[in-house]
Amino acid sequence: MEIPNGHQGPRSLAALVVVLALAALDADSAGAQAVPGLEVLPDTTVMQVVELRDGSTLYGRIVDVGPPVSFRLSSGQILTLEPASIREVRVSAGRVVNGQVWEPDPNPTRLFFMPTARTTPAGSGYFSVYELIIPFLSFSLTDRLMIAGGTPLIGDFDGDRPFWIAPKFKVLDGERAQVAVGLWSISTGDADDGIYSLLFGTGTFGTSDQALTVGLGYGMEGTDFADSPVAVIGGELRVSRRVKLVTENWLFPGSTGFLSAGPRFMGDHLSADVGLAFLIDEADDIVFPLVNFVYSW
Repeated sequence: MEIPNGHQGPRSLAALVVVLALAALDADSAGAQAVPGLEVLPDTTVMQVVELRDGSTLYGRIVDVGPPVSFRLSSGQILTLEPASIREVRVSAGRVVNGQVWEPDPNPTRLFFMPTARTTPAGSGYFSVYELIIPFLSFSLTDRLMIAGGTPLIGDFDGDRPFWIAPKFKVLDGERAQVAVGLWSISTGDADDGIYSLLFGTGTFGTSDQALTVGLGYGMEGTDFADSPVAVIGGELRVSRRVKLVTENWLFPGSTGFLSAGPRFMGDHLSADVGLAFLIDEADDIVFPLVNFVYSW
């Protein structure tokens, strides 16, 4: 026996309500899953960074993907967030110090100019300008191999434009010790002048916040090595969330060289070095400024 249509109306309406409710739950779940990196991590020591669509950034941990999303700030406070308000979630390499989040130094591969033994992950890189006129563009081909190069930003070279390349390969990658070898090679752009290079090895010992770097290099003109090496020693000491103290000191053959020191100011991707260098020379006392900018990605 067929049930009259009039008896189907309430049942059909109830079924429609259930279907719509389930669809809404599925849409919320899909919205949460669509946010890149939105997940609860099993490792409780890892910190996450939530970038909101209004441009603000939160540091802490996802405790429930919801919706709504429950997020515990590094201070311990719990926030509830709608998935639609979140642009992305990523794992932070920083750490919490006295309630502040200290992100890593965006310029870990150099002191003022001297290379450390560190490299950056494959696919990352940086653009830097040293002394306002010496640019470098660097890219990591692998986690251990970087290559950089550049040419002067200003100057009239009559067609003989100089350029330089600087590959570096990390041969030892320990938790508190890294060792790398590399080459700086400069071409004047004039075939008669040749190519000048520095073949070097460098070691960095410590952490990203407190480390000692030592290096040794041999100068080259073409394929001819210098009689004596160049020795370099430097260090870095982080004193606050945004400031690190840097020193870099060179000793050239003949007991000449220079000493340098100054602060590095660090943002999330941009760093700026402002220091003074003191030339070691028997004839003159020369002091000159060091001003460097580095943008990393």
